Amino acid sequence: MFSGHGVYLGEHCIALAIKAGLCLRVDAESRAAFEALGARPFSYAKTSGTVTVQAWWQVPDTLLDDPDALAPWARLSFETARRLPPKRRRAAPRKPAAGAQRGLLAGEGGEG
Repeated sequence: MFSGHGVYLGEHCIALAIKAGLCLRVDAESRAAFEALGARPFSYAKTSGTVTVQAWWQVPDTLLDDPDALAPWARLSFETARRLPPKRRRAAPRKPAAGAQRGLLAGEGGEG
């Protein structure tokens, strides 16, 4: 999906540690605070143009050197993640029927 690491607090992904820096989760309720901080939406280049991801904002690098300054922003990102609807679990891949891998289902050249 992306080149980096997701930072989780419980079941909630609150940050992305990527080559570009640290991105925190943002929504309409928290966006103004991140704008005032000087954060900006995460964006990346594709052959078709630049893609901007409004759900993740890159925090200024100065916060990375000060855990006490970063902590309230991480908490705000956690609060944002908690407001999101729960993700639907993906169904586990179905296993093929017994014998299907060997071509032994009815009509596939088995005995009979």
